[in-house]
Amino acid sequence: MGLDMKNVTITGVNDPNRVIPASLKTLLDSSQLSFNNRTGKDGRSTGMVIDINPEDPTNTQVFTDFMSLISGDTAIFMGKPSKGMTRWIDFFRNGNLKGPNGASAMFQCVLPLSELKDAPILTGMPQASPTGQKLTGIVIRYTVYRPLQIYNVFKYKGQAWIDAMVKLYATQGINPDYLQIQGTIAPGSKETPLPRQPAGTEPQMFPWPTQWNGNTFGKPKMQMPPAILFYRNGDFNRGIPGQISVDMSPVLPDMYAGNYQYDDPGNNPKYNLDDHPVHRQNPGSGA
Repeated sequence: MGLDMKNVTITGVNDPNRVIPASLKTLLDSSQLSFNNRTGKDGRSTGMVIDINPEDPTNTQVFTDFMSLISGDTAIFMGKPSKGMTRWIDFFRNGNLKGPNGASAMFQCVLPLSELKDAPILTGMPQASPTGQKLTGIVIRYTVYRPLQIYNVFKYKGQAWIDAMVKLYATQGINPDYLQIQGTIAPGSKETPLPRQPAGTEPQMFPWPTQWNGNTFGKPKMQMPPAILFYRNGDFNRGIPGQISVDMSPVLPDMYAGNYQYDDPGNNPKYNLDDHPVHRQNPGSGA
């Protein structure tokens, strides 16, 4: 199936050491991520998603000849990434959408350094990690969620949906999914954490939240997928800072509140799960 990105922009830049040049920040502010093979209006998406088995991790895979971050006529980066595959599938992503519409999936791919020759993105990337591991490329991890179709079963109920699909298919039309996407673009090295298949450990389970109208599949408790954690001990003598990085984008559920319009992403706030404390302990302390 063909795959395209629409108006996927950079929403934030983490630059604690202030190494990103002002010229690159300006480009990032006006850039869009895509699978396009060139800049400008002649650019075409090269993305393709292959479903071997959409129920299991690793069996939905994204192939593309290009992963591109483009600002106007400038390619901040453009090259062939590794294939992306589902690292975790969450069928309980949305408290107001059922079936596949209430699910999400996380993907990860790598754009190697060999594909980034003279790319402007390299001016803002460290040449090595804090532990001295050389830059090997960039890691792109993203979660897709809230899929809705032009003719979906929420807006077109019962026979109305069947009639709409019969009319659509009579003219060889298609009814694609429109999804939201959230992710990160980060420097890659041998130190970069690569989630296992599937990512994390056993999902957390707790009683179903009140007002939950999403998927339950008859399960007695809700299952929440694990966050992706990267932890590095600091070493003062070697000048290596400690670091904790947590990716929660594939974890916390949403509560869709829109009118099932496929191209309106603005009515999908987070579900309020109240406060959840986070604790850190020394793994060698036995505490």
